Amino acid sequence: MKQAQLEAFIDQLAAAEHDAACQIEQAEAESNARLHTLRQRLEAERQGALKELEAVLAAEEQQHEAVLQQQLQCMEKETEAQIDEMRRRHEEIRDALVRWAVKDITQP
Repeated sequence: MKQAQLEAFIDQLAAAEHDAACQIEQAEAESNARLHTLRQRLEAERQGALKELEAVLAAEEQQHEAVLQQQLQCMEKETEAQIDEMRRRHEEIRDALVRWAVKDITQP
């Protein structure tokens, strides 16, 4: 009888070991599936954050370009005004020199 009880106990242990192995295998598969899902979600979040950052950088770049373009236009206007002022002064000086030369030549 003891032999039969021992064999029954060994069979129960083997069945329990098999059940435990199946449960461990199932838990590993579930863990791997959760890990895969988490990785996918993190990758999607990373891609979303990257796209947001790229959009912000593109907007800032456009703003900076607009500011630089505006500054360039101001500089061009200032330069043009300075050139016009230099031309005006040059004409005044030239006219004064012509008057002086004519006066010097015509008056003995």
